[in-house]
Amino acid sequence: MLKHLGALADAKKELEGKIYFPKIVNQEKEKWRELSFETYTLSQIDLESIDNNEF
Repeated sequence: MLKHLGALADAKKELEGKIYFPKIVNQEKEKWRELSFETYTLSQIDLESIDNNEF
């Protein structure tokens, strides 16, 4: 059990300080197509409607 907890702590250290985006996929008939987060998801956001004063 302690060995397992040590491995989890090592994995957490490796992930710290990094940003991970989800993998977005679209099913097209019998196969899946990966969609780019930047070109698909971010293009759907109306940046003009965001009020920077709220932050």
